[in-house]
Amino acid sequence: MPAGHTTTRPRRRVLNAWLGLNMLIGLCPIPYFYVGAPALQIAGLPGAILYCLALLVSVSASLFAVYRDDDQRAYFADTDTAGTPRP
Repeated sequence: MPAGHTTTRPRRRVLNAWLGLNMLIGLCPIPYFYVGAPALQIAGLPGAILYCLALLVSVSASLFAVYRDDDQRAYFADTDTAGTPRP
């Protein structure tokens, strides 16, 4: 947090849970090994590729959601509590 800057509320718990779930799924190889079976194909693509793409989308979306939440909380020094840039 920037020095001398306070936020109005903590980050939403659902966002922390989403980030934690992404970390758990990304670091735990068991689902990857399950979908990595050569026989598993979805829409003509191997399951492992779709698993990695789905994880990429989930991680990207969660980081964007956390950024937006932090911006609305006025976490960044260049925005006010409404999330709009300061002059």
